[in-house]
Amino acid sequence: MRYTVKRVEALLESVGLSTADAKLWRSKWFNLKRSAPSRGVECILTLKQYILLAKKAGITASDIGCHRGQYHMSRIGDTGDYAPGNCRFLPQEENLEERRINGGLEAIAESRIGKTKQNDRSVYRQSRKISKCFVVTSPKGRTYRGLNLQEFCVKKDLNARMMYRVCSGGRPHYRGWTGEYV
Repeated sequence: MRYTVKRVEALLESVGLSTADAKLWRSKWFNLKRSAPSRGVECILTLKQYILLAKKAGITASDIGCHRGQYHMSRIGDTGDYAPGNCRFLPQEENLEERRINGGLEAIAESRIGKTKQNDRSVYRQSRKISKCFVVTSPKGRTYRGLNLQEFCVKKDLNARMMYRVCSGGRPHYRGWTGEYV
């Protein structure tokens, strides 16, 4: 179903919420649906179910986000799809702690085996052509060398964009990590 602003306003009115944030509600829900496959899952929630979960948690659309003090949609035990009965809104800090406890980004990366570029030879060869050799040093002083910085960042639970900036000379460090392209 395509959610126009008028439909979202009608939906918000039917559940007893202000219609002023209709565009914001629609974009928050759409972003969850769009980003779910990157975690190897699917978002089965309808917009109405999404809004009702937020109402149950006592939060508004502006409370949902990726910054400290805001709320994330979280799957129970970090398993399964975003589906009714399997998800709820948690504060960002609690959601990240739960993800760490349940295996973190390494578990997400392992769940994608069979769906990655390593299984498509042409994509894999192309990524190797454009990948740059890098050398990074951890905050504890351990040195790592490699060819694909993004894969390294996924394994080490680091922000790849920040590490690109460090290796390119745009930042002196990121979380104590230093590095350069060689």
